[in-house]
Amino acid sequence: MVHQSAIKAAVEQSRSNKEKSGHLRTIACALALTVAIPWPKTSAEATNTSPSKTLPSYIEADRSDADQVLGSALTDNVFSDRFTALRKQLVATSLRGNPAPGCAEPPVFTLEVVSPEKPTQEGSPWEETYAISCKERVRRTFLLFLSVKDGMKHSELAPGDTIADAILQRDFLQGATAAAMSRARTGCRAAQVRNTRVTSATGASQPWTEVWTMDACGTSVDVGVTFTPSPNGGIDWSIVLPPSPRR
Repeated sequence: MVHQSAIKAAVEQSRSNKEKSGHLRTIACALALTVAIPWPKTSAEATNTSPSKTLPSYIEADRSDADQVLGSALTDNVFSDRFTALRKQLVATSLRGNPAPGCAEPPVFTLEVVSPEKPTQEGSPWEETYAISCKERVRRTFLLFLSVKDGMKHSELAPGDTIADAILQRDFLQGATAAAMSRARTGCRAAQVRNTRVTSATGASQPWTEVWTMDACGTSVDVGVTFTPSPNGGIDWSIVLPPSPRR
């Protein structure tokens, strides 16, 4: 079991004195993103830079948290067509790298959740979770960061239903990758997260369990994990692997 200093949104009450450091690590992670693109504009915005007051039909997320954390001006843009082109690009790229059966082309999706983080002098970060219409329900989540200097940056987080935040995902991914490779063919040196699912959750500040399905060089491995909020702040995690296949 390894101590983590990340805090997930679903256990806000466990943040304690680690809240500030966890937030700063989230910002640092966002600033390290390598994908930077200009603020996307539709043709209508070429003559009118004000966001439309009409909520696009694909946005089903609640904006109340974003209003409080990001402020109404940025939230108006988040809940408008201002980022629609970017969102279409992110979803399509995600499905190319991690395909799912029965998805439309171009993909049809809804914006289910917007999870804001506190802005800093460097910019404003938030997470967006999309539900994509495929043969089965598909969810993809991205960390977006509107940098004061560099414009929009983004990074895809783990696919599926995980409730671990961006930093906890990053920290746990190293262990999950190593665990998956230990069940793959000899010489395998990489693994990719294909899906995640929550298998038990009892409430704020309580342990919860997930299964991360990893693709390790063509071998599908279900990595079980228990996340446990620490009384000192942060999240501990421990891995449970399926038995090794007989050779």
